[in-house]
Amino acid sequence: MAENAEQHLGELIEVLDATWKQMAGRLEEAGTDAKISIEVQPGGRAKLNVEKLHALGEPKSLDWLRKRVEKMLPKIDLPDLLFEVHAWIGFLDAFVHLGDGRARMMDLTTSVVALLVSEACNIGMAPVINPNFETLTRSRLVHVDQYYLRADTIAAANAALIDAQARVPIVQFWGKGTARLRGRPALRRAGAYHQRRPEPRVLREEEGHHLAERDQ
Repeated sequence: MAENAEQHLGELIEVLDATWKQMAGRLEEAGTDAKISIEVQPGGRAKLNVEKLHALGEPKSLDWLRKRVEKMLPKIDLPDLLFEVHAWIGFLDAFVHLGDGRARMMDLTTSVVALLVSEACNIGMAPVINPNFETLTRSRLVHVDQYYLRADTIAAANAALIDAQARVPIVQFWGKGTARLRGRPALRRAGAYHQRRPEPRVLREEEGHHLAERDQ
């Protein structure tokens, strides 16, 4: 330490003393409404007692708003949601090969989405493996997981999501749009959905496997 140790400790003592005095003043001001109390035990040690906090009641307007928003949200599977958002902003393009960054496997997005769902839901790789589809075989998913899903590609995909979210008008009321709330951003440019809608979709479960099918 460049400064004197005794001086540094003295400053910390002053800060601690001021904090205790501030809390004591607030407790005195709160009176019987205070939810905490300080009990001096034998030997001079102080014990801080905190009352159990009870849940606050919800106004009827909040209950109405929650139900209304739930009805407005579309019923959609998580994989389909990822494909749709990719159609808007192309965030899955951030998952590039470890080598030159230009190599792309056929229908790579299907494999990437399967791996993202398995990791996000903490279900492991087994539930998304389907040997009947090349994009969902174990060897394919292991290869994609090793060479495409990395810290830098995930960060790049997140950056694309955050950047797109920041351009949504309502986000301006929430802040700068940099908070990662797992919500997905809206359309980046008109017509992108029909121009870039991915063909492969994870549609349903059958015989314990998610099926990836291609629209014909």
